[in-house]
Amino acid sequence: MADTGATTLTGLECGVCGKSHDASLLQRLCTACGRPLLARYNLDRAAARHGFAWRDPPATEKRALLERLAGIAADHGMTATVCAQPELGGIPAACVDAARLA
Repeated sequence: MADTGATTLTGLECGVCGKSHDASLLQRLCTACGRPLLARYNLDRAAARHGFAWRDPPATEKRALLERLAGIAADHGMTATVCAQPELGGIPAACVDAARLA
């Protein structure tokens, strides 16, 4: 997709098989496996457009935050789970069940 500066959307990608799709076309399912497509964005451009910066913190900082959030959840009788970046630890979970969306 050409960068016109009008969007931060950079592409579409299948959440199951990883196939890339043209974001200039209106589509929601992968042509290869029929599963839902995920939108990919240029986060640097989105942040700049809205006047802030973002960064991907190091794993140690993410783990510390995860521990703090797990403690807060436990204080309220809940269990914190992790659906992305399982290497950080925590209890694994599925944020989106692609099979249920198809």
